[in-house]
Amino acid sequence: MLLIAFLKGKMSVSLEQEAVLIERNVEVPSHNAYGTRSSFPKNEQLCAEGKESIRRGQAALFMTFGILLGIILSNSAAARDDGVALAALDDESLMRDMAELQLTCPDMPARPPYDEKARRARWMVHSLDWGVLSTISTRTAAFSSGTPVPFGNIYSFADGPCQKSSGVPFLFASDLDQSMIDIEEHPIVSLSLSEAELPGPILPDECVVGGQKGFGDPENPPCARLVLTGEFVKLSPLSNDDGLGAEKNEEWAFAHKALLERHPSMAKMPKDHLPFIGKINLKDIWLIDMYGGAAIIDLDEYYAASLFGRNGSDGKASAG
Repeated sequence: MLLIAFLKGKMSVSLEQEAVLIERNVEVPSHNAYGTRSSFPKNEQLCAEGKESIRRGQAALFMTFGILLGIILSNSAAARDDGVALAALDDESLMRDMAELQLTCPDMPARPPYDEKARRARWMVHSLDWGVLSTISTRTAAFSSGTPVPFGNIYSFADGPCQKSSGVPFLFASDLDQSMIDIEEHPIVSLSLSEAELPGPILPDECVVGGQKGFGDPENPPCARLVLTGEFVKLSPLSNDDGLGAEKNEEWAFAHKALLERHPSMAKMPKDHLPFIGKINLKDIWLIDMYGGAAIIDLDEYYAASLFGRNGSDGKASAG
């Protein structure tokens, strides 16, 4: 803006000075087509032409100035609108009090002590909402001349509704996703979980960077990490004629209810994305929740562990 005002002022002064010289019938220095200096003839016709030229120049200058001003004001308005939108998002975020940051289920069972490995693993599978699903990549196999290459992808999951735990990770997926493309060729997967995923008010100090008197970190052993490995299989909502139809249909309904309760946005996945529900048939459970090394949890102990006590609603899942 300052530059435009400066140029406008300089040009106006120059044009006005030239007009005064012409009106006084004084020769005004100029340049001809050959670059040599010449003079305006002293006649009234040229004086009138000079004034008209000055007026046209000023009009063009004002028009240019108006266009630039319009562009600047338009950009300012757009920036202001963007700022209002961002401010609205910020206000919406600020309205969420830290106390509201919690798990998708408000009444989760208490975190088991570290020496109860099977229950600790079951608690993580039931309490956490997402993890890293690792597959054997079909897209990057050529990186190592055919050597298997891992591919990790964030996936939401649930092992049951809020008040019922099965221990089985159920996932809502799409055939278009890279992980599912990998699974078509290599169905063995791993799902990695960490207590560092827990929201602010219930995040263990052991998981906070710099917490636990400087030892806190997501990689700190007391900040539990769990890796579930097994075979990924698709579930069908339809009954089959092999005598197992009712059981399969019931499992799909259980998983469907759990996923929509814990992850409501999944109901909005477009049908042309070919959505489906799958599960991981667990084969191996690796847990580290304390110094001294990891534990390999027995599958039978894992499924037998209860989160809700004797009168609870732990699901009846099997290792297969």
